[in-house]
Amino acid sequence: MTGAETIALADIIVALLVALALVALFTRRLAVPYTAALVVFGLLVAILAPADAIEITPEVVLIVLVPGLVFEAAFRLDIEHVRPTLAASSLLAIPGVLIMAGLVAVVLNLAVAMPLSSAFLVGAMVSATDPVAVIATMRTIRAPERLATLVESESLFNDGTGIV
Repeated sequence: MTGAETIALADIIVALLVALALVALFTRRLAVPYTAALVVFGLLVAILAPADAIEITPEVVLIVLVPGLVFEAAFRLDIEHVRPTLAASSLLAIPGVLIMAGLVAVVLNLAVAMPLSSAFLVGAMVSATDPVAVIATMRTIRAPERLATLVESESLFNDGTGIV
């Protein structure tokens, strides 16, 4: 990726972040769930934007997307609240992601003859839950703090397992 391409990608990412801030303002005024508005916004961008406008490379995912999703959510968790739920969230997350990634891999291998290594990679990407959506949902329904901590930490462990 050249310097000009990197700057162009940074411009697109900044424009999308500004658009997401506007979506957040829009959802507050209309009392629409933020996660649902994000899905609609993502669909609109996918429909309206040219397919080759953004080249998503592993570097972009690891440098731009993962920190924004995982580390922000992890930063908000209080370690004192996570400690009592550490065993339960680890037990839910690690085997759950591995089992789902394996199931997705087998289905993709049988249904579309995708090689198992590629199918397992797809399974790892789709089996982890989105911590941002989980945290937003827990705040919206005002879940008890222990349950919210368990689900949030399990979601973060899901992402960590999926990344590894």
